[in-house]
Amino acid sequence: MKKYFVFFTIFLAFSAFFAFGQNIIGNGDFTKPLYVPSSIPPDGNIFTNHNWSFLVNATGGGTATSGNGYFEATLYNAGSNSWAEQLLQSPITLEHGYIYKFSFTAKSSISRNVEVKIGGTAPLGWPAYNPGNGMAGGMTFQLGNEWKTYEATFTMYRDTDEHARFEFELGLASGTIWIKNVSLEKVGQMESKEETQVSTSILTDVKGWNLIFDEDFSSATSINKNIWNFDIGNGEAQGIKGWGNNELEYYTDHNVYIQNGNLVIEADKEKVSDQYGTYDYTSARINTMGKFSFEYGKVVIEAKLPEGQGIWPAFWMLGDNINQVGWPACGEIDIMEMLGNNPAKVYGTAHGPISGGVGIGKSYVLPSGTFSDSYHTFTFIWNKEAMGWYVDGHLYFFLTKSYVESHYGSQDWVYDHPFFLIINLAVGGNWPGNPDSSTVFPQKMYIKSIKVYQTQN
Repeated sequence: MKKYFVFFTIFLAFSAFFAFGQNIIGNGDFTKPLYVPSSIPPDGNIFTNHNWSFLVNATGGGTATSGNGYFEATLYNAGSNSWAEQLLQSPITLEHGYIYKFSFTAKSSISRNVEVKIGGTAPLGWPAYNPGNGMAGGMTFQLGNEWKTYEATFTMYRDTDEHARFEFELGLASGTIWIKNVSLEKVGQMESKEETQVSTSILTDVKGWNLIFDEDFSSATSINKNIWNFDIGNGEAQGIKGWGNNELEYYTDHNVYIQNGNLVIEADKEKVSDQYGTYDYTSARINTMGKFSFEYGKVVIEAKLPEGQGIWPAFWMLGDNINQVGWPACGEIDIMEMLGNNPAKVYGTAHGPISGGVGIGKSYVLPSGTFSDSYHTFTFIWNKEAMGWYVDGHLYFFLTKSYVESHYGSQDWVYDHPFFLIINLAVGGNWPGNPDSSTVFPQKMYIKSIKVYQTQN
């Protein structure tokens, strides 16, 4: 086990320093046999030894070989999804802000599509970093019965991922596929001016701010139900079991309360049951849907966060047209998310039709200490041209409308309408993973105040 860990660590460190034009992929010429992994973790963090592995999932069937300068797979059961059979290599490192080019040569015994997905694992929500119209979110290419070379480029807009996967999704069609000469190269870097396009001063150069929403809990004795709604359950009643993220908690209206000048959301390890099942944890989620929403402005939240494996606090917003257009077309703005196993790091993200909801975001790491040690201020500023995410006054993520429209499309900027507020403390899920023996309960999130401002006319 120790030898495996040392090699794995060295491999990750080495892979992060691939130079421009150097092939990141191992065995891209298929001169070696396929690697058979010792296990297939459910979170997708598979290890293929800088080589390729052929995986057959529940609905697929096929056999494959490598070693003669090409990969050959005979698929006798097409499967019901594109990932029913996969040719996969993992982990590979993709660095934020870099442009990558991939290419491969392939043919098929029948005319068919093959999907290439270069993306993340379950803890990140299975994102595709090379977004396309494929079933798994990647790019599709049509194969014929003659060898042909295919290539494409993409930019790594998300945070650096040292556990990314290069996948050929081979399902949905039977027959034989041949693949050779696979490469993935770093070919450029996104310039800072490309990323911003307009000055960050557009967020703060205003005549002044008017306070339009003021939840200062220092003098509160109870939660104002004229402002806040309480989500109840595990999402089953809404048709999204686990709230769409495989979360474990059951939300109640008594796990959120006022205490010592704070709004407190408490996550507990306790069993609760409803008509849908039994759950091992309770927590709370509150929102202002139908009671308060706003278009453009500044949100300022002062809070101290919980910590621990599987603990996932968040301050976020959804477009108030969600019941008309659904998610992600309504837009989602994550003001702050934190994974409890790394309580010094928070994330800010904008979700929309961008990459099928994967979104664009960045993270911020405290120079010292953690967000559970003391109170910190989380600020989000938003206008018709740009958005900015701040921690303790430090701008760490700046996103412009022009940037989104130039890189994705005008339909992907879905933030020009009112949004409502949501605060929750989740337990478990795809991204943070589940609690383990190291997780201490109860965990509490303390919020001193939530204020929303809009610019003076």
